[in-house]
Amino acid sequence: MRVNYEEICPGIRGAVRWFRSRGFNTTDSGDGSHFKEGMECAMEEPMVSIEVSPDSIIQCSHYIDSELREMGIANIKVEASYSPNEPAFILVYGSGLLRLNDVPIFHRVQ
Repeated sequence: MRVNYEEICPGIRGAVRWFRSRGFNTTDSGDGSHFKEGMECAMEEPMVSIEVSPDSIIQCSHYIDSELREMGIANIKVEASYSPNEPAFILVYGSGLLRLNDVPIFHRVQ
């Protein structure tokens, strides 16, 4: 599915591009600005939600965490959520995601 990056909050746009360039299906994102504006469902911190298969949730979580840390991106948390018979999700959040706006995008085979 193609993403219209102009519809994504500017502060988190680079992070969404980074995840998608690595083959991840991002499903939700925000840079925290809408929380300040009073949007009830918005998180206070920058975040990206990613849908993954239940079979790959642990491997994908470790991959994301290690790649970001290897790049020197601090102040992030990676949380995985799974319920039987439903898609699995990884939530990546924290102010470190904003640093991905300055990272060149390249495609990588997972």
